[in-house]
Amino acid sequence: MFITFFICANLEIANNYALWIGIGFLIIGGTIGIIKYKNIGFYLLSVALGFILFANSNNNPTTTINYSFASQPAIINGKVKSILKKESDKQRIIVEGNFSSKTLPTTYNTAILLTIEGTINKDIDIEIGDKVIIDAHIRPPKESVFKYDFDEVTYNKSIGTNWIGYTHSDKVYKSENANLMQKVVNLCYNNLSKRIDSVFTTQTASFIKAITLGDKTGLSYEDKNRFALAGIAHILAISGFHIGIISAIILFILSLFTPNVWLKFVIFSIFVCLFVFITGWQPATIRAGSMAILFMFGRTINKETNMLNVASIILLLVIVINPSLLYSVGFQLSLISVLGIFLFSDIIKEKLLALFKHKLANYIVYSISITLSASIVINPLIAYYFNMFSIISPLTNLLVIPLFSLCLVFAVISIITSFIYFPLGLVYGYIVELLTKLCFQITYIAADSKYSAISYHLYLFIIATIISLCFIYICVSNNNKQFIFRFCIAVFIVASSFFIFDNKSTNEIKLYTKDKYCLLNIPLSDDSSFVWIADRRPNIKDRQKYYNDEGLKKFFQDKRISCIAINGNYGKEFASLHCKHIKTISLSHSQQRQLEQMFLDGKYIYQLE
Repeated sequence: MFITFFICANLEIANNYALWIGIGFLIIGGTIGIIKYKNIGFYLLSVALGFILFANSNNNPTTTINYSFASQPAIINGKVKSILKKESDKQRIIVEGNFSSKTLPTTYNTAILLTIEGTINKDIDIEIGDKVIIDAHIRPPKESVFKYDFDEVTYNKSIGTNWIGYTHSDKVYKSENANLMQKVVNLCYNNLSKRIDSVFTTQTASFIKAITLGDKTGLSYEDKNRFALAGIAHILAISGFHIGIISAIILFILSLFTPNVWLKFVIFSIFVCLFVFITGWQPATIRAGSMAILFMFGRTINKETNMLNVASIILLLVIVINPSLLYSVGFQLSLISVLGIFLFSDIIKEKLLALFKHKLANYIVYSISITLSASIVINPLIAYYFNMFSIISPLTNLLVIPLFSLCLVFAVISIITSFIYFPLGLVYGYIVELLTKLCFQITYIAADSKYSAISYHLYLFIIATIISLCFIYICVSNNNKQFIFRFCIAVFIVASSFFIFDNKSTNEIKLYTKDKYCLLNIPLSDDSSFVWIADRRPNIKDRQKYYNDEGLKKFFQDKRISCIAINGNYGKEFASLHCKHIKTISLSHSQQRQLEQMFLDGKYIYQLE
């Protein structure tokens, strides 16, 4: 496959020719393999995948942008891929397509995260699949300046976008409605969303939409953050666990109506594909849905299914069909968690069953083994992307996962029965309300604990990797004595890593630059520091919003800061609002130049990037 790919690249074959040649080899190879010659068919299929991979790799959007600049005016022409937020006066959508600008080269086949302010006219109400023309300002995502800042680069990678755009609703034009199939999907999605709103209370409805439709827009930032701190944010994203429960419900219902295994497989596949389509083709959902269909196919033809082989097939198909999906953080986490479950769940389950031999403990042991085996491999990745490591995760998963499983089952039953007989749906809805409240209450208690998680540590990725390796080292112990010995060694290694990789700032002069200000942090000899905030854009439109810089506010929570120097409106106002406990002084022009000569080689601070 890869040899074919490189041959196509060197011969510079056109994308459309490569695609049709690949489809031709696919048909020929499949036919030959089915008729008689399996080896020849396998090689021809590999060649076909190489052609298709080449055709699709050249059609995927650019995944990284290695430069930064202020937002520039541009005309966007594309299709609405997904709607992330929809309120009366604000929307956030993802548009895939092209944009042109006087100041930027025309860019094709890219993805833009677009925020639309203002009320959109009902006549041009935007739905997924609509083609739009938008007059907007766009820019590349910005990396975080302070460690507490929101990291736009990581977030945009996680949702598969390359640019950030802003516009007003009166600059949005719909050029073409979604196709018939997408309209049907949108109609199903909207009806399900309205039904959930009618059956459950506001908080429960937001939670149920997240775990059944993949719509997390109704959940507050505080709730999302608490789930992350408690180490159970994975239940908010539709994954294999969700698909598994929903698949079991579908199979149970189908078994009541037909004994024909092939008919069950076809109907099951249609329902799973429809579910994946309705939830917006999310990477984790695609992976889980594909695995469910392949697993069901294996059972249908009475073949023992190796889930690791199934996962490998899915990965291969993803690379061929949509190579850019590999850059999706959600897909990476989903795929790696499955790998962790395959590699370590049986080992952990065997060790735990040796300790808890009662039959009632089997379900709990199974739940813990699945959670821990996935956590072992994804925790370093979560630490790398999101700078967070949940300590309390094993305990909260043990308590919440059983409740969540019941909650999801009864939620699906409640939604289905509400279409048949609404009062019966409400009865099941009351059960869901109770289970949801218990899940949230446990999450709040766990997340609000002082030692629930480690976040914003300079070396958290290294520490998380060490913890995972130590956990694997303990799990593969052969006997109890070796387990105790390895446990003691692991505790020593983890404790030493926190000591070696200290989170304290180094005694270096640091310059932080943002759109509104520059900040110069100068360490002093008595282990305190002197901070200078220099204005870059002193004109203020929205006072409250203008000074709401969470990264800067948390930066000044450092007790070592003894003095703040200011030379303009931004520093003065910010210090008066958020830094009343720190001594503040105003710098004259000569004092500013003196600091620039001493620490910035004479360059003007507000001109630095």
